[in-house]
Amino acid sequence: MRSIDIDFNKKMSMVEFLIFQYKLKVVDVINAPQGENREELDKAQKMVDDAQTAVVDLVKKLEDAKVSAAAAVKAEQEAKAALDELRAQEEAYATKIADLEKKSQEGSIVARNRAANELAQVKSEDPLPLRRAKLTQQVAVKRSEKATLQAKADEAAAEVAADKAQASLDEAQQFLDKVKSQGGVAQGDIWWLQRELTEKAKYLPRKAK
Repeated sequence: MRSIDIDFNKKMSMVEFLIFQYKLKVVDVINAPQGENREELDKAQKMVDDAQTAVVDLVKKLEDAKVSAAAAVKAEQEAKAALDELRAQEEAYATKIADLEKKSQEGSIVARNRAANELAQVKSEDPLPLRRAKLTQQVAVKRSEKATLQAKADEAAAEVAADKAQASLDEAQQFLDKVKSQGGVAQGDIWWLQRELTEKAKYLPRKAK
């Protein structure tokens, strides 16, 4: 036990066990190389940083796609409401014309003439509510089309960003695995880099995993 308990605290630490197990000296442990592959660790850090940048860009594009998709839905609903209003005004206009045409053929001469004159006026120009409904519907349709195109563009951009982030994470993970398998590895650095990669992967869309 004395040969193992180097600091004489009546306990055996992992370091003490390894020193005993592999017949080492304390000075050997103290001077043991830590992270001799500094160049490759730096490269791994760079790749992890690049992956992080790609993930940040992905998160932004996913948010943009979400916002534009909601805007497209809203614009489509507004276009539908505008179309419903237009149809209602067209129906009201047609009903009024039919009513005046009927009155222009029935009743006294005075009543028929009055109805005929009003009918001519009504037919000469669309009433203001109908004109307003037509204009509103046209604007709503254009707005909806524009919003839909934007939503599709943002969705496509998010998909590209997801592929890029996935590729960047995969590349970093593969290189990190390679570094892990080599000797002289600073395990603390490796653990931290692995943790960063694992956290970044959580932001990927399910279909990209």
